[in-house]
Amino acid sequence: MRRHTAAIVWAGPGRVFAPGRVVSGPDGRIVAVESHRGRVQHRAIVPGLVNAHAHAQLEPLKRQVREFVPWLRAVMRQRRSAETGDQASVAARHFESWIAEGCTAVGEIDSTGESPAAVRRTGIAGRCFQEIVGFDVDGRGARHVLRERARSGSPRCPRGLSPHAPYSVSGALLRASQRASRVLQVHVAESEEEVEFLASRCGPFRDLLEELGKLPPRAGWAPTTGVRWLAAHGALRRTTSLVHCQHLGADDLQRIRRSGASIVSCPGTVRYFRRPAPPLQTWLDAGVPVGLGTDSHASNADGSMLGELRQARLVWPNVDPAEFLRMATAGGARALARPALGGLRAGAAADYMAVSWAGDVTVDAMVDAMTSARATVDCVWLRGERWKRPKFRSQGHPAGDLAVVTR
Repeated sequence: MRRHTAAIVWAGPGRVFAPGRVVSGPDGRIVAVESHRGRVQHRAIVPGLVNAHAHAQLEPLKRQVREFVPWLRAVMRQRRSAETGDQASVAARHFESWIAEGCTAVGEIDSTGESPAAVRRTGIAGRCFQEIVGFDVDGRGARHVLRERARSGSPRCPRGLSPHAPYSVSGALLRASQRASRVLQVHVAESEEEVEFLASRCGPFRDLLEELGKLPPRAGWAPTTGVRWLAAHGALRRTTSLVHCQHLGADDLQRIRRSGASIVSCPGTVRYFRRPAPPLQTWLDAGVPVGLGTDSHASNADGSMLGELRQARLVWPNVDPAEFLRMATAGGARALARPALGGLRAGAAADYMAVSWAGDVTVDAMVDAMTSARATVDCVWLRGERWKRPKFRSQGHPAGDLAVVTR
């Protein structure tokens, strides 16, 4: 048995032991989370953070582009020039950086098929979503795309599918995806250009699809929103997570609420593109589950989950910081349909971290430090084992001025 004690054990929203301890067994699962008497080893023990949406294979762009469709073009150019065999190493390097900063689970969007190898190498948990694209794909083509993108998951990081977005996936391909996988993650309502294209089939996305030769005949098309499009094809459900939701239509939020789907917001990306703050409090008041994600290093100068907590405070200064910690743990687990993640409870994997900060040893002080880049990650445990970054791989990544010290 392994026993780790702290002045504060924050086991999840509303579950605090002060002081407390976490006991794990030889199988790497938690045996007990309980009160503790006596000396403690750490200031606080907290569940590993859940990065609910990430593109770990993407590196920063050589030149910053802040208009969305030109940014997509730049990302596509970068992907075409990348060496496919290097993508697992890039993803593994990012996973290692995230783990060092207390993130033990990820919703990875795998665009090349290389991410599962990186998942196995690093031991990170979560869900690996195979990215699906094809706006011009019919029913027969959809079956071919899904066969081509099929990858096996693992108990730590099972498989899901990510039909990319309403402007990059056909109805036939979305229907096939929702039949092939119980768990989906989709970019929805991210930009005004997407809204324009779905309402009128005009604008920058039409131009892009025509250039790519991916715009099929107009027959059968009708104005819609991203959320209505998902619902019409049976893909709006409890195990679907919707990424961004920056520009929801008039009745979209109620559709999401009734379906039980989650929203994942990426405040670092909101700031990168200089977008207005999404209506987070409105989502929460409606009872919609919300998680946090880092998105990619191509649209987020920091890319760490502790950095994302600080970004959230900058984007939503009037929201209780404790809500951001909940979004980065239980909210992310809900978005990935992995309820055992993001919390400390008997039977769950022993994935957690010890954190410290200057000042009072209270829950409020801990939350404030963790959401303002003033916390230090002292150590991280994966399945009860203290994690150490492999020395033979690069430790560098563009952490910017939000880097979190680890020791």
